Amino acid sequence: MVQVYRADQEGLPANDRGLAYGDGLFETILAEGPRAALLPWHLERLNRDAGRLGIPIVRGEIETLLTQALADFAGHYGGGRWILKVTLTRGAGGRGYRPDKHMEPNLLLVHAPAPPRPPVAGVTVDFSPVPLTVNPMLSGIKSL
Repeated sequence: MVQVYRADQEGLPANDRGLAYGDGLFETILAEGPRAALLPWHLERLNRDAGRLGIPIVRGEIETLLTQALADFAGHYGGGRWILKVTLTRGAGGRGYRPDKHMEPNLLLVHAPAPPRPPVAGVTVDFSPVPLTVNPMLSGIKSL
């Protein structure tokens, strides 16, 4: 079972592996009212990447938790656009880089207003010569 922490609550353990070792991943979801843009895609990526990192989660549980958070937080924005930041960590405990085998993941949920829409005129795009990661294990994962 995943332990859930919301920005308006206290309780995230100081020895959480996401804080201590960057052991986790995140998703940033755009919502309008209680509806999230591309929610199935975000859920699929979250589940796939948690599996790649060896963080045990149950898809149905995460989907239920996120759907509930979307409904709970939507009222703060009067049906307007807002952002749900979802951070999943391996959980609390253990020292060093080898985590305990039976850890309970932590799910952090933070909401904020969506930034203004970009200008209609467009943006300038360029390629970066800097690779995103040199570690193939983390390739494509929005890791901490």
